[in-house]
Amino acid sequence: MAHGIIFFKGISASSISHSFRYKFQPTPYSLCRVVRVQGDGDNLICPQIDPLEVYFVSQYYSLRYGCADNFLSKASIKSGVQHAKIISELDSPQNAITWFANQALVLNTDLNQEGQEKTSENTLDARAIQFIWKRFCQKNKIPVIISLNQIVPLLRTLPEFAERYDETRSLFVSVTGANEYLPSVALFNEFWSTMIKEINDLDEDSIEFELEQLEIDEIVTLIGSWLRKNGKIKTTHAPLEDEEVLACIKHFSPHLRIEDNKYVYGISCLLWNKQKDIKDFLEEYLSKTESFMVNGYSNLYRAYCKEKLRTAICLASKNYFDKVSNLYLTTKQDNSGI
Repeated sequence: MAHGIIFFKGISASSISHSFRYKFQPTPYSLCRVVRVQGDGDNLICPQIDPLEVYFVSQYYSLRYGCADNFLSKASIKSGVQHAKIISELDSPQNAITWFANQALVLNTDLNQEGQEKTSENTLDARAIQFIWKRFCQKNKIPVIISLNQIVPLLRTLPEFAERYDETRSLFVSVTGANEYLPSVALFNEFWSTMIKEINDLDEDSIEFELEQLEIDEIVTLIGSWLRKNGKIKTTHAPLEDEEVLACIKHFSPHLRIEDNKYVYGISCLLWNKQKDIKDFLEEYLSKTESFMVNGYSNLYRAYCKEKLRTAICLASKNYFDKVSNLYLTTKQDNSGI
């Protein structure tokens, strides 16, 4: 995960540019410094930096304070600058994973009627742990400083996590993510596995494939409806927000085509047949009026919204509605010989 993150290593190099890296590499933490990125989530960008300026300013403070770290450790320095010391202070992947575990993971224990601890039903598998780790790095504006396949082995070196690891099922038992880093992922995965159908037999360049899509805000609405219908909304399981759903889809279904961080192609939902909903409306509406032949299609979307507003789970966007209605009406006219 590059996300515009720049590293500059404190070792000699044949040129200044070789001291900069745009993704984390297996280099000792003590030789790395990271420039804090801007933005949130998947929209992280690299600040505008002049390598020569960084080099000369670093050299100046190294000479003045003995080393740049002495300058960064001064109490008067703003936290944004001190952020550059995070990697070196972590010292090792083991310390980094301890930081992650303390901040982003929660050890759950329930009490039975006798007041004794019993195992809770909360579990996290490797993919969920990896998702939390990526979210943790994003929120702390650092790169993925530990490879994803090393997260679980490193966690298992911590005694409290080692004893909660189920070898048979390959997951951690009685462990969940802190709300800040794990936005009800278990509920999202349950919804996705039971309610979402992936369409794999269509040509991605076809109009049929283009119409098999859901927008992120529609998915959020559908999840909320599914939660209410199944009585799953509790204080600890609020409906997910757009950015959280997008992050879940990108992590758990990376093969899906996503455009503009908004349109997810090649999927449909069992709760709401988006395309059929529009076609059913057109069939009923056009059986009652011929006004669209005179006024064109401009009134159709308005009529669709008015008709479906109180009864449908979701309303399709005008752009999607126009694509379906144009295709439907063109096909209908061709079949009728108009």
